[in-house]
Amino acid sequence: MVVSFVGGARQERGGALIADVVEQCSASGVRFFIQAKHESKAGTEAAALARLARWPHVQVQEGVLERDDYCRAIADSVVLLAYHPDAYRWRDSGVYREALMLGAPVLVSAATWMADEVKSLGNGLIIEEHSAASVVDCIERAKRELPALRAAAARVAQDVRRTQGVGRYVSTVLGAFEST
Repeated sequence: MVVSFVGGARQERGGALIADVVEQCSASGVRFFIQAKHESKAGTEAAALARLARWPHVQVQEGVLERDDYCRAIADSVVLLAYHPDAYRWRDSGVYREALMLGAPVLVSAATWMADEVKSLGNGLIIEEHSAASVVDCIERAKRELPALRAAAARVAQDVRRTQGVGRYVSTVLGAFEST
């Protein structure tokens, strides 16, 4: 199983937890894909990310990915969204939305709107506490439940693309022109 952590490693996105999570998962067979955007180079997370790149089960991508590579990284993984609940109780997440549309299972922090949605839709699991230990527990659960998680996330993605995707947008615009 590959766990992706994309979009940057800022503290409010769980960047401070990722080094401990990777270390604690080193013997579990889980692989990590971590995208460190340029803004993290100046922060304390940069040194931790450099150390992570030394682990054989970790691929660190510095900087921006090409769009297709970014989408493939999300679609082929379980997406880790260990966001700090105070920062993301109501704040939107493009990474979550992309995972939703691409049919990738997500691991989201409790006490966020994403956790409420995951409870309702079933497209992932909830990290109960904002701690490395809780993230690791959630990753281990995802590993055990991976086939069911992938199937649920794919089903949700199909529904979301039908109701919110490009096709729905085009139909709505065409319908507006037809009704005038």
